[in-house]
Amino acid sequence: MAKPNRRRLAAIFFSDMKGFSRAMDEDENATLELLRDHNEILDEQVALHNGRVVKTVGDAYMVEFESSVDAVACALDCQRAIEAYNEDHGRPIEI
Repeated sequence: MAKPNRRRLAAIFFSDMKGFSRAMDEDENATLELLRDHNEILDEQVALHNGRVVKTVGDAYMVEFESSVDAVACALDCQRAIEAYNEDHGRPIEI
């Protein structure tokens, strides 16, 4: 017996760092430190906004939310958190 199709709505959030490949060519160690900090910021915000990381590849994040409101709030809070990070660090994270 075939299983009935289950449908559900989801909001998708996708993010990556601007110029990541170029930055890796210029200074791999420093760029990997930025990536680590970037990932920590995104992981924290995703958890706070009830998201689920579907996949990460290099600097790219794909996150699923049950609520479009949560997805937009997460995106805005990620931007704010990265702006705050950039104010305190010499090398900024660009998204």
